[in-house]
Amino acid sequence: MTESPSSKHVEALTTRVASADAEVEFWDEVAAKGTPLIESIESDDRHVLVTFLWRGDAQTENVLLLSPWSEEKPADNLMERVPGTDVFFRTYKARSDVRGSYQFRVNDPLRPWSEMSPQELDEYFHSLVPDSLNPDRLRWPAFGPYPEEVVSVVTLPHAPPQPWSEERENIPKGTVEHRRFRSERLGNERDIWVYLPPSKPEGLLVVFDAWSYNTAIPTPTILDNLIAAGRIPPLAAVLIENAGGNTIEVGETRSRELPCNRDFADVLATDLVPWVQAEYGIPANRELTVTAGSSYGGLAATFAAYTHPEVFCRVLSQSGSFWWKPGFVIGQDAAAESDEEWEWLARQFVRSETLPVRFYLDVGILETKGASESPTQVIVNRHMRDVLRAKGYQVHYAEFAGGHDYACWRGTLADGLIALFE
Repeated sequence: MTESPSSKHVEALTTRVASADAEVEFWDEVAAKGTPLIESIESDDRHVLVTFLWRGDAQTENVLLLSPWSEEKPADNLMERVPGTDVFFRTYKARSDVRGSYQFRVNDPLRPWSEMSPQELDEYFHSLVPDSLNPDRLRWPAFGPYPEEVVSVVTLPHAPPQPWSEERENIPKGTVEHRRFRSERLGNERDIWVYLPPSKPEGLLVVFDAWSYNTAIPTPTILDNLIAAGRIPPLAAVLIENAGGNTIEVGETRSRELPCNRDFADVLATDLVPWVQAEYGIPANRELTVTAGSSYGGLAATFAAYTHPEVFCRVLSQSGSFWWKPGFVIGQDAAAESDEEWEWLARQFVRSETLPVRFYLDVGILETKGASESPTQVIVNRHMRDVLRAKGYQVHYAEFAGGHDYACWRGTLADGLIALFE
């Protein structure tokens, strides 16, 4: 673990640790300020010091912090302990416009994540806890195979606002209906949610990972606000969940269906979208049909438009996993899986004729780690942007100050929709 920058609050505690009241006074000050602690840096208005804190006890051997600045190995994310106290801390020098989520794990075994089975990883990440001294949180309520999940959010002083994600009074509200969709071709059934705007729908937004886009990203609220403000036409939306009876099955289905799966893309275009349009009276207008998602969902959204441009005209990709190649499975040795090169989908666009599709792509500047030996999210999104522009596509590209994170995507979803309908 590299040495942390120095926080004046932690330094003050360290110098006074012999005082009987020093630690009590420290926690009283922290409770008044809230966490994490944010300190300015003299002669540097582009960066701040961010100090995360955890209050341990006699049984606390270590505390792991997962944050936008986390490293790949658990042992590299340990917090330091102020000697003679139960104060655990980790300080970063960060750009002052970063937003991101974070969680803690106490008494972590420090076993490499790459050595864990899918079941162990599932249990591990569901054991992470939020910051009790920070009320700013994202919450995923329990549903179906998913347990409740809560993460804390750090918003630095110059982070851009996210005005479209907050519910507004005195505007017309749409409705949301929960349905089930079965596909004989895929051999599975899943939850979907259909949002209908307060006025007659003119188009359709198709979004993956519905559990997250119903909760951490409040898509219906964002659509209500954008439609009321006249920034987008009155779109209906179908939020599509991944199939499976538990979180392991959901993850396996997601890893199979979202990364450039032709059967899945065909079902979207020829079965699900026409059914939703007919069932809810939504015009089959490709000019106003958008496909959207984050991570593998961004990859799936792009592939759906590539394979079915007759259905999907606009693509909204948030931190799309464009590094993907056929045969790749997360957690396996990439070299043993396939002889394909990374960035398979970009090469398909290079080899094909330009399609009547427009794009919004974004990625976080902190997404600097790849899957296995793959290029990073930042690199592959910049490359996809360049490939599409070179082929003559209309592309709106943005980089945000954050990581691979719903705390950021809940703001950029609205940015993308606005950009696609400018």
